[in-house]
Amino acid sequence: MALLPSGDLLISTAETNLKILSHTTGKITHSKYSVAPLVTGAVCVTGNDKIIVRSRKEGSVFPVTGTRQVVVMDTEGRIEKVYELYDNGKPIFTAPQRITADTENNIYVLDRLNTDKSGRIVALNTTKGVKWIYSGNPDINKGEVTFKHMI
Repeated sequence: MALLPSGDLLISTAETNLKILSHTTGKITHSKYSVAPLVTGAVCVTGNDKIIVRSRKEGSVFPVTGTRQVVVMDTEGRIEKVYELYDNGKPIFTAPQRITADTENNIYVLDRLNTDKSGRIVALNTTKGVKWIYSGNPDINKGEVTFKHMI
């Protein structure tokens, strides 16, 4: 869920379109924010009114199959940017779970790497894509991934 500037709630129900819960009527309706043919996941509304949503192929999170994206839309539902692949064609994400953004339009994605909840934080910017990746403190990790998150 994410709060729109209007006061309505933007909700992901793992369908192709996000839904809107009206703060005035209490009714849930389909929105213009679509990632078809993929399904929605985590959603974030930024301070500059961009809608950021995780999208992936329908089905279980693991094993990883198909597209895993983070999509940035404007308030009209037009897709402005899709983060999916590095320049070398390899996927950026394994299983993106949570999304947030800062006031400088950087996007932070909690990316789950496997079923034991090991993960990393992927920072994205609008010009270059991946800005940095944090997988945990190397002095603590000592050869295994110890950065874990609660789902």
